[in-house]
Amino acid sequence: CTQMMEKRMKAKEAGYSEMVRDSWELIKSREETAKIGDTIYCELRSEAPHLMQLFQRPRKSQAFQFMQAVELIVTFTEDPGAFMEALKTLTLRHIKYGVKTEHIQPFGRAILSAVEKLLQRDWTKGVEEAWRDVWARAEKATSHIFNVDSN
Repeated sequence: CTQMMEKRMKAKEAGYSEMVRDSWELIKSREETAKIGDTIYCELRSEAPHLMQLFQRPRKSQAFQFMQAVELIVTFTEDPGAFMEALKTLTLRHIKYGVKTEHIQPFGRAILSAVEKLLQRDWTKGVEEAWRDVWARAEKATSHIFNVDSN
């Protein structure tokens, strides 16, 4: 019974990975990189204006960094090992910038909101579920790194 449940979970995760990757590729085919990053930036500013003080780079540069963060999340779906290695480095660097564990959730909400806006009519229940699942796993991994490596 447990093996069957594990098989179903892996199949579900594989389906989510494909949905996330395909929807992200669709966004990138429709929009310029700068617009995608800026949409994430605007959503974060709307979601958590108090976090904007953490970002010292010019908006355009920061927007590009947000775009790279989503690329990393998409990598998580395809290669969890590569994701964890890159995430650890990224997280440790962000701890030095003053980022805290409680900042992870607003960033995730901003990403999901931006993806929804960018996908427009292609943001379906299934795509939403896939992005929420992938983000939840990425958030859990990030929180773990914060809690283990920042002490």
